Amino acid sequence: MLVCGEEEPIRASEYIDLYEKVVPAEGDDTLYVNDYEDPRLNRYSFVWLGQKSESSKVFSGLLNVILSQTGLQATWIEAYRTDTLDRIRSMYLIKKRAREGWHVQAGEHLAKEELTVAVSPPSDSVSESLRPSYEQPTSGLQNDSFLLFLGKPPTPTELVSEPLRVSILRFSAGGRMVPGRFFLDWLARTRSTIVYKADADGGHRGLIIVGPVLLSTRQLFSQGIIQETKEGEMAGKVWAYPPTLDNRGPNK
Repeated sequence: MLVCGEEEPIRASEYIDLYEKVVPAEGDDTLYVNDYEDPRLNRYSFVWLGQKSESSKVFSGLLNVILSQTGLQATWIEAYRTDTLDRIRSMYLIKKRAREGWHVQAGEHLAKEELTVAVSPPSDSVSESLRPSYEQPTSGLQNDSFLLFLGKPPTPTELVSEPLRVSILRFSAGGRMVPGRFFLDWLARTRSTIVYKADADGGHRGLIIVGPVLLSTRQLFSQGIIQETKEGEMAGKVWAYPPTLDNRGPNK
């Protein structure tokens, strides 16, 4: 079952973290209870309550319906750290993306943190694997962590510059996207929409869409894409479903 939490507009949430880097020094990363609200942005939380192994197929199907309904295109974003032990693999993937026609941009060397991003050409659809269509799941080179932008994506230069850099840098290090308030402000100002993965309580897989995009959850429900919707103050409850027999265990 796929459930949806609908926030139109985005509201404070005890379930979705807000990231801040309070002091520009190593080790000062902090996750805050999310008190961010903005009438310019909407947020949709989709949580899959079935088997984890089916989540990519379910979320890709959802995104393809959304792309069709909105007329938007999807752009993949990948971020690499080139100052870590994984440098050799990162450099290989950066060169690979450049050969595949992605726009690659290296950021300035700041505070011993080297960040490079790759931005794909826009696409009208998302593959069932929830990865770029030419990325084979068995290649050993795929990255389960991803960012998607619907509609207008940020330029590579914007991704490696503030106010986006601090959130993208953290994402590149751990594979978990937690936008900061300045990142969200940027989405509102530029009318951009981001899609990223998130884990829910109970071991469920989740997907968050946040931006000015306005989705018809009623239509998604009537099409059988989602089976339940929680709105407004109740939207965050979709992240609190208990474990089910379908998703217990690390290899499901």
